[in-house]
Amino acid sequence: MAEVSSPLVINLYGRPGAGKGTLSDLLQEERGWTHLSLGNALKAWAARGESVEQRDLAARLNEGLFASDEQALMCVNDFLQTPTDAPGIIVDGFPRTVSQLALWKELGISSTGILIDCPPLLCQVRMARRVVCPNCGRTGSKDGGNCGRCGTPTAVRSDDTPEVQKRRMQIHNDVVEPTIAAWRKAELPLLKIGNAGDEASFRLRALRVIDRLVVS
Repeated sequence: MAEVSSPLVINLYGRPGAGKGTLSDLLQEERGWTHLSLGNALKAWAARGESVEQRDLAARLNEGLFASDEQALMCVNDFLQTPTDAPGIIVDGFPRTVSQLALWKELGISSTGILIDCPPLLCQVRMARRVVCPNCGRTGSKDGGNCGRCGTPTAVRSDDTPEVQKRRMQIHNDVVEPTIAAWRKAELPLLKIGNAGDEASFRLRALRVIDRLVVS
């Protein structure tokens, strides 16, 4: 019997607006990967409003704040335990904190970090133009019209106000950057992909990096 290979797992890092959604959409559409956007998963869980915890989390997320480590790990575990025949798995949004990194290491999952490097000012410009498909979650820009995947009219994210964007950028600097530093210190694999130019060149370079990772 042929051995079934485990899917490649990447943990996605980058400032808000750096291009994490663009890379995730690309890998899903061009390479058949499966994607966990932890933020979207937590929003969906919180939106049920069935408990005080869910309602409190919904309010926190709308302010650009993080879920608790326990809530984040719950969503990650649920996703990773779902069987998949996809060649790769994108984990976007975990681990975001140093304490979550410790939890990730305890899971014993072999993964590679991907850091999308984009200057802060350019990230802010991109966030100001960003829209999302309310049906499938695909990201896009305000001048892009309907969703390129399912054709649904796109909309501005409810938490993409200028105030929330500023808060999320500050949280990234204060919380996520130390996690990236801790990832490096632990000598876990981390690859950087620059995204300061046009989207077409970013897509080409990103696919080259990921394809080399798949065959290595």
